[in-house]
Amino acid sequence: MTEDICDKFIGPMPILKFFSDFVPQASQARETNEISFAETSISQCEDQFAIQLSGLAPDLTFVNTSAKQDKQSRLRPDIAIYWNKNAHSKVTQENKKLEWSVVDVWIKNKNRNQDIFCTLAETNPPEDESDLGCPIRSSHRASHICGQLISYSLVLHQKQSCVFSFAIILFGETGRLLQWDHSGAIYTELFNWAKDPNTLFKFIWRLNSLTFAQHGYGTTVTSVLENDEGILINDDHATDGQLKPYITWKPIWETKTLFGQSTFRYICHDIEQNELVYLKDYWHTDFPGIEKEGDIYHDL
Repeated sequence: MTEDICDKFIGPMPILKFFSDFVPQASQARETNEISFAETSISQCEDQFAIQLSGLAPDLTFVNTSAKQDKQSRLRPDIAIYWNKNAHSKVTQENKKLEWSVVDVWIKNKNRNQDIFCTLAETNPPEDESDLGCPIRSSHRASHICGQLISYSLVLHQKQSCVFSFAIILFGETGRLLQWDHSGAIYTELFNWAKDPNTLFKFIWRLNSLTFAQHGYGTTVTSVLENDEGILINDDHATDGQLKPYITWKPIWETKTLFGQSTFRYICHDIEQNELVYLKDYWHTDFPGIEKEGDIYHDL
């Protein structure tokens, strides 16, 4: 595990803090759902996913994608969750397709002894409280699993215009929630969904009710036409909420990493100027002490 990757994960975040910061309370209270299921209903036999049948999340569709490898990326999460309110989602539970361009949340199942994330005590040992250790366990298997999880989020962000995205990682009867963006990933403390499924139910219930922006989708990007590959992307220099429209197609260059300088680059049609321009959709993360990439280009 490289030091680079270690620096990109933060956790474990308390469950309640994760909910309050990233998954706001739904406008309606969740009904009491007496959903009982064995570990195998999620970890071994995704087709029997009881939450789908419970009616807990009517706007979410759960699809078993454990055997549905994406031909381009060759990746396959165990469960893909699709948000039915996403206008671009044509996926139904009948066709059971894996479409990264409309996957809302993905779920990966691992064995109970394959939790790659460290506890707070492990990342901040009492003998050296000023130096946080790597939040990812140091082993070849942990490194492999970590790379696999990053690959899932990378392809999702490649296929969609996301500001951030969510994921669920299950380790036997326990699990963690994750939030991914271009700066890194935040993982929660471990919860036991088998003995106390309330955390998992609460996340699914709130996810069902989130707005488009709260799901992580970029609000400045939209389809031009149903049969058109073009999209509109926000101009970096737009102010006061004004958007400058561009029509773009598939990127001419794609990032190979989710974090740091990850970006897509396009040749676009500037509608106002009626000319082709060069556009990138992500700039360096705005951390203190780091000169803004746009300022550098302006000076040049």
